[in-house]
Amino acid sequence: MASQSERIEIGISKEIFLTGNQSLFIANPDSLNFNAGTWFQTYAGPMPAPESSMELVAFVKGENIRRTYPNAPSVLVTSQLTPRPEDEAYYKNGTNSSTDFFVEGDFDWTPIFVTIDNFPAEVDFIRVNLTTPRGVSGKIYFDEITLTAK
Repeated sequence: MASQSERIEIGISKEIFLTGNQSLFIANPDSLNFNAGTWFQTYAGPMPAPESSMELVAFVKGENIRRTYPNAPSVLVTSQLTPRPEDEAYYKNGTNSSTDFFVEGDFDWTPIFVTIDNFPAEVDFIRVNLTTPRGVSGKIYFDEITLTAK
């Protein structure tokens, strides 16, 4: 079931997917709608060893992607490491790594990689964000989202 907020639709597709039987999607059918859409997942299990690396991979597919702002990405994939979630300023204390993906029109499944080298010792959770920024219309599908310690 999909949710809608300010005409941005975030949901699950059982018709279009890379592997398995479903994918996530973020859709903005209105090119005049300037809201962003974000799906996120938080992981709080065992963390990678300090000084190891972590890789986030997400495969994306797009339909009718249009960007209002030529220098803005179509898709943003971010991993956020947060050492102290109880701290009011935890976003300031976290470590972010992201990859911007610039594309328009239709495109087939393409991997996006985000890597964090030298994983810090004090991490309580990892948050993965998949975002279609403001000013992007069309539909982006996400599949095979993996987080791997190396």
